[in-house]
Amino acid sequence: MRFLSRHTVALTLLSPIHIGCGEDFEPTNYLIDAEQKLLYGFDPSRAALSEAFAKKLAELGEK
Repeated sequence: MRFLSRHTVALTLLSPIHIGCGEDFEPTNYLIDAEQKLLYGFDPSRAALSEAFAKKLAELGEK
């Protein structure tokens, strides 16, 4: 038996993970495209809001 061997593994994440680069990834901050095997990062703070929705959100924040 070989001391070291290589295995391919697929993970389904249920909680934030630490990859070892000093960044934590929250499950809601990325999308997985299983067909293309890609991970898309998503920053909710950069989401485009309509003018009306942004105004309503600002009003709710002032209450």
